[in-house]
Amino acid sequence: MPELPEVETIRRQLEPSLTHKTIQEIRVFWEKTLSGASQASLSPVLQGQVIRRVRRRGKYFVLELDRGFLVYHLRMSGRLYVSPDAMGEDRWVRLSLTFSDQTHLIFSDTRKFGRVYYDDSLHDLETKLGPEPLKLPVEQWHELFARSKTKIKAFLLNQSKLAGIGNIYSDESLFQAEIHPARPADSLTEEESLRLAKAVQERLSTAIQHEGATISWYRKPDGSQGESQKHFKVYGKYGRPCPVCGKELCRTLVSQRTTTFCSHCQK
Repeated sequence: MPELPEVETIRRQLEPSLTHKTIQEIRVFWEKTLSGASQASLSPVLQGQVIRRVRRRGKYFVLELDRGFLVYHLRMSGRLYVSPDAMGEDRWVRLSLTFSDQTHLIFSDTRKFGRVYYDDSLHDLETKLGPEPLKLPVEQWHELFARSKTKIKAFLLNQSKLAGIGNIYSDESLFQAEIHPARPADSLTEEESLRLAKAVQERLSTAIQHEGATISWYRKPDGSQGESQKHFKVYGKYGRPCPVCGKELCRTLVSQRTTTFCSHCQK
């Protein structure tokens, strides 16, 4: 699933192409992609609306309109790009927005897990999401961890605690911070919490600089791959030598997610 860096890369690339565009039409090619509405009911709501801002919240891509918001959740294999063709340029197109200049925002989704919905406000989305990890001051992270006995990796994956971190960047951040993924969150000292907060922010920022990680479905809007995967230290490297100590990297499950770590370096 695209995580914060991948969705932020998509946002940055699409923002110049979408801002101030006027929506003419929405077309839905797989009805379950559109959540809470139908093409017939949503078309008159969207027609004539102008995209005022292109935003991201956690792993969600958000179009702020004159009235309301169109929210995209890419899930496992969702992809967004602009095309001159309303049918897009691949065979997995599930939804498209047509603009007054006859360009189209295409939502393609091979696995069909992605969802798009319209809402008058972002209140419901904000209610279920925690703070943005790149905006949360590092001094405040320890207080968050101290309230929870859950495993620290599970805490990082919980979108209601911190929005946007997934399996990739939790593994990478915990390795950089030298913290075992199964440690209870409330067992971290203030120094460890600070170290982890800085590691998360550094790993996310660096991944954005590399325009996300292409390890399966993710592609940038222009169709090219991200570069972040070339800089992984542990993610997906089970059985290989630890880049710090040389011992074999271990694998376990945390919150049903495969987790790679170094049992020697991470305590």
